[in-house]
Amino acid sequence: MSIDWLPFSLPKKFRVGDPSSLLSKAAEIEVSRSPDYRLSITAIGGGAPKRDKLDTEAIRERIDLDLLGEPFLQGKLIGYFPSNLSTNFKFKDAPVTKENGIADRLHIFYRKSETATAITEWVVNFPDDRHWPRTTDRESIVTEWIERDSAKIRENVLKTSSASHDHARINLDLPTVSFIRFGQITTDQVNEPFKVKRPGFIEYSAGGKGLPDEKLRYSIRMALAFIFGCGFGVLGRTETSADGYPIVATAISAFIPGGENFPTPPVLLHERSLDDVDEALVTEFLKRYIQCEAVKQLDLAVWLYLYSFSAPLNMAAGYLGGAFEILRRYFYSLASNEHKTRLLPKTIWKTISSEIFNTIDKIIVTEKQVEFASQLEEIKSRVGGLNSVSGTKLNTLLLEDLGIQYGIIEQDALKARNDSVHANSLGSEGYLETLRRKKALHTLVARVFFRVLQFDDIYYLDYSALDPSTLRPTPKLLNKKQG
Repeated sequence: MSIDWLPFSLPKKFRVGDPSSLLSKAAEIEVSRSPDYRLSITAIGGGAPKRDKLDTEAIRERIDLDLLGEPFLQGKLIGYFPSNLSTNFKFKDAPVTKENGIADRLHIFYRKSETATAITEWVVNFPDDRHWPRTTDRESIVTEWIERDSAKIRENVLKTSSASHDHARINLDLPTVSFIRFGQITTDQVNEPFKVKRPGFIEYSAGGKGLPDEKLRYSIRMALAFIFGCGFGVLGRTETSADGYPIVATAISAFIPGGENFPTPPVLLHERSLDDVDEALVTEFLKRYIQCEAVKQLDLAVWLYLYSFSAPLNMAAGYLGGAFEILRRYFYSLASNEHKTRLLPKTIWKTISSEIFNTIDKIIVTEKQVEFASQLEEIKSRVGGLNSVSGTKLNTLLLEDLGIQYGIIEQDALKARNDSVHANSLGSEGYLETLRRKKALHTLVARVFFRVLQFDDIYYLDYSALDPSTLRPTPKLLNKKQG
């Protein structure tokens, strides 16, 4: 059993509880993981495939499994989708059907009767360039002996110990999460069939009302991905008992928002260092993020922000612009700010719009413009939007209201969003200018993000410079006065 990773390794073979759940007549399948982190399924059975089920039952809700060689372990395959069938080969002179497919996740149940007190998610693309504040201590004891003629003549006890700074702990004090730990794992501790790039973990300790649901874990994971500047792909998770033994282990087909890119953190996570992690700062960020996510759609904003890392250059600003718009929409939905989205006060506009409606109605009736009635009705439907401040003006108004200084670089960055969404030509600007505007928008979205969460004294990282002599982004203080 792995201590630092999933307690089982792939590939593994299983006996299918109900063979009719497969397109082939196989009673056994093998589950492995492909280099793109998906769960791959292979089933080999006798006879011809049941092609009549291919269209009607292509996606299986659940396939019950028994782990071969370990009769007390049951499994469950979720979201199985067969990709192809083949009968072009024989096994022992008999026709054989081979079925390949993919699955969303594989559950293995160990100790069903116990209550889980922690969930650990095993992730890929975790930052490995940090100086972590806490250590993990490991100790290994190996006993060797020689026995001759039923008598033990010599015994050696080898004891090795090590300690590594590799994680942080954040106290959240939520009903379903008392604290979390997160950090990196060395590749030699990972029992996957191929090398996993930058493995890590996020451990959730149960609160007074049990363990966090998938939605809360997702929000915490996205918050961490944002401040570290890289999306995490979840390869699996383990639910453990109070004594640390697995109850349920799950292997998952992982997706990495933004791909396996080098981390580009938006802010310093320590006031004196680019690489250190200040637990107090991260704690405050996570608490504000979790508190506000439900009303601000921060998870979606982070997803768009991360996905811009892997998007084509001419489309990346569109994703960043979407994240910017989510933040803007929230800020001006607040009762204290909502009036700023209108050109005129409601009372004045109500009078003006009523006059417009009456005028259109008179045109239809008195001037007998019945043939244009549908067009005039459409014009009436657009009247309500005439009192709205334009999105372009709201963009700069948001920066002013948040106390963020901006200039030509930031205005160009916001324009890049429109060019991306509307597929405008790059023109004479070329690749480097498009890249600069994208990086400037990347920086600006991060600044807005932290100001919306009401952070002032924090250093953001400016990625807008394209100076090749600058190996690392420049830290700048984020506050109302200096921007």
